[in-house]
Amino acid sequence: MSSRDWNISIWVLLLRTTEETIQPMKSVLVTGGATVTFVALLQLTLNEKFIFALKKNNFDKLIIQYGTQPTGESLFLSLIDRLTNQDYNKSQLDQIYNIKLKDGFLIQGLSFDTDFVKNYTSKVDLVISHGGTGSILDTLRAGKKLVVVVNDTLADNHQLELTEKFAEREVLGYCKKNTVEELIDQVNQVESRQFKRLAPSKGKIVQDVILNKIIKS
Repeated sequence: MSSRDWNISIWVLLLRTTEETIQPMKSVLVTGGATVTFVALLQLTLNEKFIFALKKNNFDKLIIQYGTQPTGESLFLSLIDRLTNQDYNKSQLDQIYNIKLKDGFLIQGLSFDTDFVKNYTSKVDLVISHGGTGSILDTLRAGKKLVVVVNDTLADNHQLELTEKFAEREVLGYCKKNTVEELIDQVNQVESRQFKRLAPSKGKIVQDVILNKIIKS
């Protein structure tokens, strides 16, 4: 074999090895809803231990929707300050915070988007959501893997009952306890399994019928 052929063979081998070892990076979206800030969900996800677990699952971006309440933005920023002393800013164009950690992991934060499903839900690999009906259905309709964290502080709360009905149909995972350890465990489980898919939406009437069947069954 000539030196030229030898060099080509080594280059091809290195290329194949690189392609096999480099895993595609992924993004995760956290939403507690567009209005009321889900304090516990922000605290669970803007957490050093949780972010480390995301990195182990090849995630390199975490997007947080903290809601339109002023307390949501202030809580988001206070939790960010605990994670990093890196400088960050808020884009004046799209009103999104961009925080890059020292290892390159990116955290984004926003309050609201008029086309949230199109601009965010549809573009990520995993969604972590409160147990609101709209958020659950939007995520499942978009064909995304979902982990639900039930907001147990709400009055007249049916989130847990609804979430359990969806879980029985093997379309999502959910946390039975609102702890970092439980959330990490659910993310690991959801990432390692395939879920059934809901039928495409045909409008609000059909959506209501589906919900009635889920709740009453």
